[in-house]
Amino acid sequence: MLKVRIVEEEQTVYIDIDGYITTKEANEFLKIHKEQTRGIRNSKYNLVVNPSIFECENDEDIKKVCISLYKSGYRKVYLLDPNNYVMNTIQLSSMEKKLFTKFVKTVSTKQQIR
Repeated sequence: MLKVRIVEEEQTVYIDIDGYITTKEANEFLKIHKEQTRGIRNSKYNLVVNPSIFECENDEDIKKVCISLYKSGYRKVYLLDPNNYVMNTIQLSSMEKKLFTKFVKTVSTKQQIR
């Protein structure tokens, strides 16, 4: 399951991920995200991704979602991952990993987000 919530006071968009994610759910999430963020300027907002334990029907789906979020133009992107679950689960090539770590800051607590 993928959920989007926008906190105007913090100028932050939160995305919660958990459970089993199908290709259909990933595509629906992209549509919902686009609709919910239509009225805001993404360049003024931080994006915080908060994953729990999850599985994907197709690993390419999660990559597609990540690329789409990156292209949305958020000011900063944070991955709240205290146990390094995402980086240990998702298989990235060396080039993808380099790009991912360049644009996404992995933090272990919410207090580390600025």
